[in-house]
Parts: sequence; structure tokens; C-alpha cells
Amino acid sequence: MPQNEMGLVSEKYKRVPLLERKALFLLSPLIIVIFLALFPMIVSAETAKESEPRAITKDVKPPTFTAGFEKGEIVVEYRAGVNITEIKAINSRLNVRIKRKLPLKENVYLVAIPRGMKVVDAIADFGKIKEVVSAHPNYTYRKKRGTRAR
Repeated sequence: MPQNEMGLVSEKYKRVPLLERKALFLLSPLIIVIFLALFPMIVSAETAKESEPRAITKDVKPPTFTAGFEKGEIVVEYRAGVNITEIKAINSRLNVRIKRKLPLKENVYLVAIPRGMKVVDAIADFGKIKEVVSAHPNYTYRKKRGTRAR
């Protein structure tokens, strides 16, 4: 029986019938055990819903995308600490020009290559320069015609 500091049983506790107190006393651990047993299943079901792809019905097709790259453009990342004058000197040596700085990281630029030069050749040329961390095509992804996003 809950008692206050002076050892007296509270009036609020006396008003609850004895049968309800016993039922509450016996059911509380049972409710806790059921909750603890079901909680992992509930959590794993929620994470499974998030990680599994949604079911596709026969009449709705998922969108399909084509991947490619922009001809005449590459993305170049220069090493940290390489300043813009050095970047411009490298670009003029390779006969390319900066289209714009990309907000991905520091020193990442979209570079236009001259007509007639293949993207693969430009990437190989940049790969030979020690100030360059990486160079890759400017990849694009486009939704194919006739497909709907869900």
C-alpha cells in the first residue's frame, strides 16, 4: 500500500476499490511484458516497410531513366589549396574553359572542352596532372518518355 512520508495511506488510494487495485497490480507486469515482446516486431516491420520497394501493379510501370553525359563537358575536382590562377593556367594549357564552379565541394568545376575533343581524352589529360583529384563526365539522367513517376 502506498504511504506518504508520515506512514499514512493516502485518501486517493483508499478510494480505489480493492479489486481494481489487485487487477492493476497483476496486469501491469503483463502489459509491460507484452509491450517488450511486441516492440521489436513493430520496429522491424516499420524498417522493412521503408527499405522494401513498393509493390508494382501490372498497369502502372515505374519510371525508367536513361543515363548519359553531356558532350563537351566534364567535372573536374582540383586538390585543396590549388588557387584559381593555377586552375586557369592548367585549363589554358589543356585548351579548356571553366563554365561554372559547382557547389559540391571546394575546387569542383564544370569545364567545357573544345569541339572535336572526346570526353574520354579530356579526362585522360586531366588525369595526368598532379593538381587534379578527379575528372569525370558530366553525367545526366533523364526520364524516358511515356513513363510516370509514382
